[in-house]
Amino acid sequence: MISLTIILSISAAIFSMTNTYSAYNNYLINKDKYIKDIISDAVEYSYTTYVKDVKKSNPDNWTEDTKKQARQIAIDYFNNNSIYKDVSNIRLQRMIEFKLLEIKTLNK
Repeated sequence: MISLTIILSISAAIFSMTNTYSAYNNYLINKDKYIKDIISDAVEYSYTTYVKDVKKSNPDNWTEDTKKQARQIAIDYFNNNSIYKDVSNIRLQRMIEFKLLEIKTLNK
């Protein structure tokens, strides 16, 4: 017969593992929310400092190079203002593009 101490030990281990997983999951959720907020700020910053001026000065001057420059400004903003430095540039570019598409669909 299994003794009471073994059952309590197993229960305590399962409880500890569950709490550890829950804390890690909450960390990942909060990290994702934080990154999305910083991306929103980065896109807004890029728009207000660069895109507006380029489109105002010469609307025909909006090319792939200026789009790349606007994306790079947003990535630099993220890298300067985020506490998470382990986000790859590819993921940042995808998140920035998604945010831009979101803004475009809201404005139509």
